[in-house]
Amino acid sequence: MSVSQLKLLLVEDSSLDAELILLTLENSGLKIDATLVYNHQDVERELAAARFDLILSDYLLPGSSGADVLNSALRLAPKTPFIFLSGIFGEQHAVEMMRMGAIDYVLKQNMKMLPKAVMRAVSEVQEREKRLYAEKTLQVAEVRAHLAIEAADMGVWTYDPRTDTLLWDERCKALYGVGADTTVSLALMFLLCHPDDRNHLHSKVMAALTVDTSFQIEHRLITDDGEERWVFSNGRSLFEDGQCVRFTGVIQDITERKHATEALHQLNDILGERVVQRTRERDRTWELSRELLGVLHFDMTPIALNPAWESTLGWSRDEVGCQPLSELIHPDDLAATLRETASIAEGHVSTRFVNRMRHADGGFRWLSWTIVPDDGLMYAAVRDITGERAVVDELAATNKRLRDQIKERERVEAALQQMQRLEVVGQLTAGVAHDFNNLLTVILTSANFLSRDLEKGVFTKSPQRLQNIREAGERGAKLTSQLLSFSRRQRLEPVALNLNDTIDGMRELLGRALGGSVWVETELAEDLWSALVDPTQTEMIILNLAINARDAMPQGGQLRLSTWNEMVYRLPQRPEDPEPGAYVVLSVSDSGCGMSPEVLAKAFEPFFTTKAVGKGSGLGLAQVFGFAKQS
Repeated sequence: MSVSQLKLLLVEDSSLDAELILLTLENSGLKIDATLVYNHQDVERELAAARFDLILSDYLLPGSSGADVLNSALRLAPKTPFIFLSGIFGEQHAVEMMRMGAIDYVLKQNMKMLPKAVMRAVSEVQEREKRLYAEKTLQVAEVRAHLAIEAADMGVWTYDPRTDTLLWDERCKALYGVGADTTVSLALMFLLCHPDDRNHLHSKVMAALTVDTSFQIEHRLITDDGEERWVFSNGRSLFEDGQCVRFTGVIQDITERKHATEALHQLNDILGERVVQRTRERDRTWELSRELLGVLHFDMTPIALNPAWESTLGWSRDEVGCQPLSELIHPDDLAATLRETASIAEGHVSTRFVNRMRHADGGFRWLSWTIVPDDGLMYAAVRDITGERAVVDELAATNKRLRDQIKERERVEAALQQMQRLEVVGQLTAGVAHDFNNLLTVILTSANFLSRDLEKGVFTKSPQRLQNIREAGERGAKLTSQLLSFSRRQRLEPVALNLNDTIDGMRELLGRALGGSVWVETELAEDLWSALVDPTQTEMIILNLAINARDAMPQGGQLRLSTWNEMVYRLPQRPEDPEPGAYVVLSVSDSGCGMSPEVLAKAFEPFFTTKAVGKGSGLGLAQVFGFAKQS
C-alpha cells in the first residue's frame, strides 16, 4: 500500500485511548491526519463537511453507540472503510458488526493488529477504485473504438475456429451485399471473394489461424448483384495453449481509394513520360540550339556549354571550358562585363548585355547575353549578333547617306520652288509690262504738262498733275511689291488663314495675270473655317492654277474660285485622298478644254507637262499637290 497521508476520522470518548491509537498507527509508519469526535452526531457533521480515507470507531460511546456511528457512516460515506475498536466484546459481536457493514473488528487488548487492519482496509478500497477506474477506461475505449469504426464505415467480423462460427455485423454484411438475416461462414466469405484473389485470401486466413500473428489483406469481392469492390481487412488471432480460440478484425471498403490510387499511378506514369519527353526535348534543344547556352560560375568559369559555342567561336568546348570566358572577352569590354557579372551575383537578371569575344581565327564576335542567377550559378543564353551589328553599321551609314540626300533634295526643291516662283513671275510679265507702260505714260504725260505750266506760269492744274504722278507711282510700287513676294526666298510658316480674304486680296493681281479675255467669278462660303497654311505659298498656288487655267483657254473664258467647309469620315482609298477630319475646300475651275484621262492620271507627277519646251517646268501641279498634302 502507498498512502502519503491517511485522513482518519477517529470516534473515541477516551482521550488516552485516542492518543494510544494514533501513536500505534504512527509507529507502524503511517502518516495520520486525524479528526477526533465523540458520538454519531459529530460523525455526521464531519462526513458532511469532508471526505475521509478511514473511519475508526469505539463501540461504547456516551450518549451514542458504535451501531449508530456505523449507520451514519453507511448512509453518508458508504465507500469509506469502517473499523470497530472495542475492549469488551468478543468474536460473536464482531461478526455481527461486520454483517452490518464494518470491514474489520479489532480488540483494544490486541492493539498491535490495528495497523495491519488499517492497511488492509485502505488497500481493498484502493484496489476497488483501481478496478472501477479500469472498467470505466475500458468502457470509454470501447465507445471510442465503436465510434471510430462507425466513422470509418468499417464492418466487424469474428471467427471462432473451435465451433467454426463466423459472425458479421450489419456493416460487414452490407459490404458483402448479403441480407441482415443471412447466416455466414468462411465458405461463403471465400465464395464471395474475387476468383483472382481467392487463393491469396485463403492462404492468409489459414496462416492467421495457425500462427499467432496479425492479419492484413486487400482483395476484391463480388456482391450478389455482381458489383466488384475492393476491401481492406485487418485482424488478429488469439491463441491459448497453442490453439487459436478467436480470430477477429474489421473490414473497410477501399474501392474509391483504390481507384484514386490507380488513377494517381497512371497520372504518375503520364507525368513520368512527360518528364522524360521534356528532358529529351530540353536535351535536343540544348544540342540543336543556335543560341549559345551555358551554365557558369560567377567568375565566368564554364560548367556546361552547348555545341553552339564551338560553331560560333571556333573553339572546341574543351578549349573554352578549361578557362574563364573572361579570357576571351575583348579588352575594351572586360570592365563592363565584370561589373555586369557582379550585379548578377547580387541577384539581378541581365538582359541584352552586349560584349565581344575572341574567335579562334583571331577576330571578335559580337554577343548579346541574357543571364539569370540561380542557386549560386549563372544560366546564360547568348546570341551571336555580329551580322546584326554589321547590318546596323551599314544601316547607320545608309541613313547618313539618306540624310545627305534628303538635304540635297530639300536644297533642290527649294531651288525648284524658287524657279517656280520665277516662272510665275515670268507668266505675269506680259500683263505687268502693259500696266507699267500705262503707269509710265501717266507719269510722263503729267510731267510734260507740269513743265509747260511752269514755263507759262499757270499753276491751276499743277496739283492735279502732281496727284496723278503720285498715284501712278504708288500703283507701280504696289505692283512691284507683289512681284517681289513671289520671287524672293521665304521660310514657310503655316498660320490660321481665311481663304476668302486671300482670294479677295488677289483679285487685282489675278486680273492683270489673266488679261481681259478671262473673267473671274467667286463663290465663297460665308461661314468658312480657318485653314492652317502658309500665306505666300497659298497665293502662289492660286496664281499657278489661275495661269494654267488661262493657258487652257486661249480664246478666253471663265475662271471660278469656290470655297466651302467639308467633313471627311471615310478612310483614304487612294494616295491623294485626305485622312478623316475637318477641311476647308478651295476649288479652281475653268471653262477650258480640260484634260484627257491619260493626262489626268499623270497631272501631279513632277516634271510632267503638256506645254511646249520652254513653256513649263512640269512642277506646278506637283507643287500644288504636295502643298495640299502637307497642309
